[in-house]
Amino acid sequence: MTRIRYSLAATLFITANAAAQNVRVDEYVKAEMQRSSIPGVSVVVMRDGKVLHHGSYGVTDIELKTPVTRSTVFPLASVTKTFAATAVMQLVERGKLSLDATLGSLLPNTPETWSKVTVDQLLGHTSGLPDVVVNPLAGTWVGETRGDALVKLASMPLQSKPGEAWSYNQTNYMLLGMIIESVSGVAFEDYLNQNVLKPLAPATFLYGDSKVTVANRGTWYSMIDFSSGRPKRAASIYPTTVNYPSFIHTAAGLNATALDLARFAEAVANGRLLAKETADRMWTAVKLADGTTFRMEKTLGVGLGWIVDDVPGHRSVGGTGGSSVAFRHYRDDDLTVVVLTNLQGIDPDAMCDSIAALYIMKEGKN
Repeated sequence: MTRIRYSLAATLFITANAAAQNVRVDEYVKAEMQRSSIPGVSVVVMRDGKVLHHGSYGVTDIELKTPVTRSTVFPLASVTKTFAATAVMQLVERGKLSLDATLGSLLPNTPETWSKVTVDQLLGHTSGLPDVVVNPLAGTWVGETRGDALVKLASMPLQSKPGEAWSYNQTNYMLLGMIIESVSGVAFEDYLNQNVLKPLAPATFLYGDSKVTVANRGTWYSMIDFSSGRPKRAASIYPTTVNYPSFIHTAAGLNATALDLARFAEAVANGRLLAKETADRMWTAVKLADGTTFRMEKTLGVGLGWIVDDVPGHRSVGGTGGSSVAFRHYRDDDLTVVVLTNLQGIDPDAMCDSIAALYIMKEGKN
């Protein structure tokens, strides 16, 4: 009887503690929405496949005041790259592709100056290639089609020698899409649907930019003023659009709910989509040609398509997109946090960390 009473007491304590944490999440998110004028937010906190918190806040569009619900779909923007990177690593795991393979061997029709760039360098943004994007937040590109873009890129100089420096670059993922298609024999979207998205069913992952109607997706807003040529904070938020041509669907263009994204992160973490060793390789901060590990901050770096933060005892991996959405999987704490908003120009990464801190103690982060 004593053991039963103890288990019941422990269950009640855990339930009460979780409820208190969820209240704090609600309070934090609502405060951030007010501070940054965010119209709508969806948050999921998940541990070991179990949803600890699933919050919906605000509206999908200011004009109609349609409330955000658990079914609301948000554009994932560059978070799409984590899906593409997972697809590439599946091909590596299956022996159909090597991280050391070069563009010269995989895509021989690309410029000679690109020939020594490796798959590893494309995934980790150390290729030094010219960038196909003109303005990543506005969604403008150097060409309307992949063929047109490749011609224009071929006439542009390299940003640096392959492996010499890190530079976030959409061309890398355009080329990875071409490599996936060449190796798998099917279109990138078909490979992704069959090998990455289908195992996550039921889910609502859909491709589509602002020119495409996507069910349950609201208006995207921005707080960034581009009129002066240099981004600055706008006087007030305004509706905005973004263009993701199909040839860049390895880099951006997916739409999903917060729960869909959380389940993807957990599927990679628990070995459903990749073996642990493969995920570990993908989640290792990239090294430059001189042997140094690239870091944006003390512990913050980039892996192969994923952001990595190697805080001792509280390592995290994830992705961020459009300056509006982000997710993190805290590897040592078995916790996943997803924050999806419909406002460009905020810091969703910091929101993920702040929410995670309500569930775990993050050394050096509080």
